[in-house]
Amino acid sequence: KRKYRTRNEGDFPEKLTLDFTKEWDLKYGENPNQNAAIYIQNNAKNIAELTNIKSVRSDNKGKGGLSLTNTMDIARAIDNLKFFPKDKTIVIMKHNIVAGFAKETQKKSLKELYRLARDSDRRSCFGGTIATNTTLDIQTAEAILELYPEHIVDVVAAPEFEQGAIELLETKKNIRIASFSNLDNLPKFQGDD
Repeated sequence: KRKYRTRNEGDFPEKLTLDFTKEWDLKYGENPNQNAAIYIQNNAKNIAELTNIKSVRSDNKGKGGLSLTNTMDIARAIDNLKFFPKDKTIVIMKHNIVAGFAKETQKKSLKELYRLARDSDRRSCFGGTIATNTTLDIQTAEAILELYPEHIVDVVAAPEFEQGAIELLETKKNIRIASFSNLDNLPKFQGDD
């Protein structure tokens, strides 16, 4: 109890200067009335640099480009996927919260895992960000579109896409498509395997 009654001041500098460079402008912030941009801290490793998150649509946009919420959902999805490096995994994010999740425990296809994640809570997954830690194949792209437009998807992110999968997803002009890499390089908490 005494620790909570005693001041415990650290030796912090009086002035802290951080150096950032603007990477790109976002469509909007967390809400459409807000401006937003992505900045990268100079001389520091960060999640965007480590994972090389980028749009892979042929027009580099999809619905006008990524919003701040989309970018945060992708980063948070990656933060979940990094814990399953050897298991085929799908996570669906909605406003930075896991809305659907499926990990391979038996020999299931990525398409089956996507349907399990989506169907765990279709209402929460509606308009969400789908991310996987493996190559997104044509069959999974077809499953993502099978309920469209009754079940809208906002973003699809994967380390790689099977030939034809991006083109299939691009048939819906509002779906944003992103890739990332180096999932295994992301830091985990000490003691995590």
